[in-house]
Amino acid sequence: MDNLDETIGNIARQVTQASNRHPEHGTNTNNAINPQKGSNLDPFSPAFDVKAWTRAFIDVFDADPNAAPHRTVGIAYRDLSVCGSSTGNQYQKTVGNILLSTVTSLFGQLTGRAENQVKILDGFEGKVEPGEMLLVLGPPGSGCSTLLKTLAGRKEGLEVSKESHISYRGR
Repeated sequence: MDNLDETIGNIARQVTQASNRHPEHGTNTNNAINPQKGSNLDPFSPAFDVKAWTRAFIDVFDADPNAAPHRTVGIAYRDLSVCGSSTGNQYQKTVGNILLSTVTSLFGQLTGRAENQVKILDGFEGKVEPGEMLLVLGPPGSGCSTLLKTLAGRKEGLEVSKESHISYRGR
């Protein structure tokens, strides 16, 4: 943690030196950009507090009416079932093998060996509150990427079942 505190202290000193070269920032307030000398926000002071400076630095940007709003949205999902199609052999399609892909697809349709539907996710439930992060762990092929893609709305090549319910902040 000391290394992180030192790094933040160096950043604070750089920001403070830059703001001192630009007097248009004003000197009436005590904030992370223009701290009062000797305060806990002054990175050159022995009373410097890394946590207080970090919080004050964030507050400077939060107070800006032109700043982008915080992106906070929760997501809840219930009975999430997702299928994908498989032909048995998978390879990356390129310009060189597009003809092979077309012939294989036609051959599969003529012989009745069309793409098989493979259930990737079955009956998943979960909720992610606003401000939380979701970490999905699992071995390759277990559906981690499919879950994250589905929740992000990237459903290309996937079929989400009609019984699935996904709610983005009530929508």
